[in-house]
Amino acid sequence: MMQKPIVLSDETFHQTFFSSYKSYVVIDKFYVNVAHLDTVRKKFVYFSLQRSDDEIDAQMLSTILEQHFVTEHQQQINFYMVTPQVHIFPESFFKEENTQHIFDFANGNDLHKQIVSQKAHYNTIVQFNVPDLCINILNFSNSNIYHHAHLLLNLSEWMIRKYNYKSSVFLHFHDYLFEVVVIQNNQLILFNTYHFQHTDDILYYLHWMIKSIELDIKQNIFVLSGWVDKKGELIKKMKEFDFRIEWAKFNPQYIYSYRFNELQSHQFATLFCV
Repeated sequence: MMQKPIVLSDETFHQTFFSSYKSYVVIDKFYVNVAHLDTVRKKFVYFSLQRSDDEIDAQMLSTILEQHFVTEHQQQINFYMVTPQVHIFPESFFKEENTQHIFDFANGNDLHKQIVSQKAHYNTIVQFNVPDLCINILNFSNSNIYHHAHLLLNLSEWMIRKYNYKSSVFLHFHDYLFEVVVIQNNQLILFNTYHFQHTDDILYYLHWMIKSIELDIKQNIFVLSGWVDKKGELIKKMKEFDFRIEWAKFNPQYIYSYRFNELQSHQFATLFCV
């Protein structure tokens, strides 16, 4: 069942100006986020969140996009997939003709309908499988398709530059998995995704990661974003273990409608980091 959407719209948002808008869409199997950027003023003028109690299928996705003005009329549409079938490797290793082989090596040789390889920050390639529910959007004109990892890497790059983090760990939480980016001295050390059911699953993985790559909790800033409650059990336990926690912020390169003040910025910081 579809939940009631959250929609925040600037008074200047209007279909008359669609030709100057860029659209950014994050697609998960349980939610879809949409943001429209007015490229003339560099101002985000529209935001929506549509959640579902059941997994979203292709028809539901099509309806959601139409309802939230993601159409062929935009200047450009960037789609960002949330899927655990993803890996990152140095750009120098990439050869187009080896796309299938590399993906199968990293993820197993199951049947995959559409594999996408895209350049990302830190001179890397992000390679991922497009979920079945998203196959139809490959036919959109003026569109690009990426993995959510692109957004998290982008977020890490500008936050490190602005706040001068020497070593940092970026954690983005979805409903059923979280993504991890570890940066040391402006170098990407690790990207990974991890499924979880309970808070203890997350803490177990974090402690395993810290031990495996010999991270110093006191020397690293842990930047959190996504579906995580600032007053929840996870944050309470992380503080008990002396994690240095910061919250992801909106990219100051852009202007945001005053309506967006109603949002908890850390939940949607990746969407607005482009």
